[in-house]
Amino acid sequence: METNRKPSGSIYKSYFRMLFLSRLALLAFWACFFYFVVWAMPWIPGGLSVSDYSWDLVATLVIAGSCMFIGLIATTLRSTVHRKREALVAWAFVYDETTGLHNRRYFYDCLALECDRSRRHGAPFAIALLELQFPGTRNDRHTARANRTTLRAAAELVKDLARATDLVALISEREFAVLFVGAQRDVARRLAERLRQFVNTGLPALTGSRDPCALPTVEVGIGAFGEDSSTPESLIEAARSALSESASVTSTTTKAA
Repeated sequence: METNRKPSGSIYKSYFRMLFLSRLALLAFWACFFYFVVWAMPWIPGGLSVSDYSWDLVATLVIAGSCMFIGLIATTLRSTVHRKREALVAWAFVYDETTGLHNRRYFYDCLALECDRSRRHGAPFAIALLELQFPGTRNDRHTARANRTTLRAAAELVKDLARATDLVALISEREFAVLFVGAQRDVARRLAERLRQFVNTGLPALTGSRDPCALPTVEVGIGAFGEDSSTPESLIEAARSALSESASVTSTTTKAA
């Protein structure tokens, strides 16, 4: 369940670039077409002789050929735009555009499937909720921009340390969720604590900011399937309860549910 590392901005830029080229080619096609109709069509009914082959006629024939060529390009670009639009819709259905992580919908679907698989085969797994707690009290656009920048930086740090089999998702504006496939409670606790320390120590260097409103602390809560709960909703609640408990104390030890 490796997270897509392609930046969301490049996907949107590629789509809008192809859309612009498609519209530009279509505009050029209609310009050439109308020029051909207005200038060349009156010559055709009366027939053409050798003396009619002037520079104007040659230019008109060149315009007509360009019209057909540009029309072919416009058709190709339009089909490419349709494919990119479908790919963009499919990408937005699974990923969050701000961080490039999986979104809440996809995480809950995978969590439900993992619960069903664990009931049938007895395979262990656990989830961890990582919450960014901003100490700043200001609520202006500068703080909101700094928070978004910090959120993207934290997402990169979580992706870098997560295992290839883990599923990392953004499920709220300040909360990440990690699905540890095949991990018992103790293993998940150690992995989550590593994630917490890695993000807390890596954010200042990655953001390059010392603003206290832009440098949050990360708290973690653990929920293990079978030990804490056996349904997706109760598992999330168990991890959130452990998150609230760990946030209420000043301990560096991650507390499990």
